[in-house]
Amino acid sequence: MFKKHVKNLSFKESCLCLTNCAVACLFGLLFVFLLLPCFGLKLVQVNSQSMYPNFKVGDGLLVKHTTKLREGDAVCFKDATFGLITHRLVAIVEVDNNTYYLCAGDKNLKDKGIVSLNELTMVLKNNKNLDSPFIDNVLTINNIEGKVILLFTNFNAIINGVKILIILLILLYLNFVLFNVKIKKYLKNIKN
Repeated sequence: MFKKHVKNLSFKESCLCLTNCAVACLFGLLFVFLLLPCFGLKLVQVNSQSMYPNFKVGDGLLVKHTTKLREGDAVCFKDATFGLITHRLVAIVEVDNNTYYLCAGDKNLKDKGIVSLNELTMVLKNNKNLDSPFIDNVLTINNIEGKVILLFTNFNAIINGVKILIILLILLYLNFVLFNVKIKKYLKNIKN
């Protein structure tokens, strides 16, 4: 049944149908991105190698705002110099009734010779040492944006694909509008 209708479409109707579908998809994507913050979610792009090989530059991360954090979680936090940073939560330490979250990048830990995250966590908890050379950041819950719940590999490629799609849709739409105007002028000239 569907094929029968598609075969009967003119070029103009096919272009209009394609444009409408593409515009609906773009509005759907826009709608999803606008709704993410309503559910405590944020889309973040990886900009450094500090979490390599787990997260690579250009990957996308879906981050959920939560206060329920565990050692081993990948968390995003605010940094005054670098903006949003993603690191591994190595230990949660209580010092003088304050909770501190000790974070380090996976690559940074490997470069410093840390083989076992569990060993490092136990050492830090037992010593209550917030100045460890193995730790990149000491945070409070106020600094933490949330924990990573989903990884999008090659996020840059996805974003570039969407940009190209938008440009193509604009060009297709302009071509359709200009083509339609030329046809109307041509038909009007024929009638006169």
